[in-house]
Formats: sequence, C-alpha cells, structure tokens
Amino acid sequence: MQNRYVGGGKFSPLYIGPGQPGYSPYLPNSINDNWVPGRFYTNLSLSYDMSLPDARRLEVYGVINNLFDVDPPVDPGAASSTNSILFDAIGRAFTVGVRLQM
Repeated sequence: MQNRYVGGGKFSPLYIGPGQPGYSPYLPNSINDNWVPGRFYTNLSLSYDMSLPDARRLEVYGVINNLFDVDPPVDPGAASSTNSILFDAIGRAFTVGVRLQM
C-alpha cells in the first residue's frame, strides 16, 4: 500500500484572496478564492511469485491506483479543470499483468 499527499496552496501569488493581507474586492488583483485544497491518494499493489520447473519464475501482479477514487480539486487556471501534474485527473485505474523469467 502506498499513500501520497499533495498539499494545498495558493492558486497564484499574483492574486489576493479573502483572508490574505491587502484583499479588497475593489482591487483588480483580488479574487474570491485564491486557494487550491490538498488531496490524499492511496494506491494498492499485490503480487504473487511462483517457481516453475527448470528454475523459471512466474509473477502475477495487480495494481489499483487511486483506490478510493478521490476527485482532484478544481484549479481554475489549469488548461483542464485541474493541475494534472500534481493531482490524479484520471480517477481509479487498474493494472494487471504477468511476468515470466526464463
């Protein structure tokens, strides 16, 4: 099991949001929300190794990324609805496979 936390932060250092010093709704650099919240993601992976005749090995594995299907926060400045570099924009994803070592 792997856990990953992406902390929240300011949307932009160029803007001022409510609760920040210098905020005024009359200033052009003041916006109504200058905060992007953080997210916590959990990934789960399982594998099973088997020994085969002739010293070969077989591994069966499975991975579930974003186990709890946590939605990313909305980032109004991103090209899409969120920052896909920091946050998981896909949602829950599964991977299964087999590896054979000869």
